[in-house]
Amino acid sequence: LAGVGEQGAAFRRLYPAEYYARFLAQTPPIRPDGRALGQTRPLSIGLGFITTADASAIVKIGSATALACIKVQVMVPSDDALDRGALITTVEMTPMCSPEIRPGRPSLVAQMLEHQVDGLVQRCIDTCQLCIAPGKAAWLAYLDIYILDADGALVDVCLLAAVAALQGLRLPRVDVQEDGSVVPHSDGTA
Repeated sequence: LAGVGEQGAAFRRLYPAEYYARFLAQTPPIRPDGRALGQTRPLSIGLGFITTADASAIVKIGSATALACIKVQVMVPSDDALDRGALITTVEMTPMCSPEIRPGRPSLVAQMLEHQVDGLVQRCIDTCQLCIAPGKAAWLAYLDIYILDADGALVDVCLLAAVAALQGLRLPRVDVQEDGSVVPHSDGTA
């Protein structure tokens, strides 16, 4: 026999409108997790957990959890943006984040999240700040977001993780040589 929790989860999947209507019909109306309609989920943000990344942040909104990591590398600016660097965003939903996610091809939800989050992040970033030397060198930043628990508010948790990681990013100080090569700054500071 299935437990009450399993029956509730099955009812929610099969009849989502009726499932949520039962909570909204209560006085006062509540959410399925017991919160009042206007009550927010607890929020926590941690920075710098991934030491192999140039910046990282983990964000939890309730149980929903996302990890954002940034790695940077030097690139030659494109001909149509000689004074700009670039930011590439990816979003992955790990199989452990939800029973519906399977290994292999990215899920449709992950693809839509990547499109939404990338569009929002690109509007917040001035890629001119990623320029090292116009026409010679710029930073290419890879922003990888991993959803660890897909318990709602996915755009919010991904966007907060991205912004927190970007705020923690400190680009290394570099010098551009006459031949266009980029080397760490002589005093070694960031």
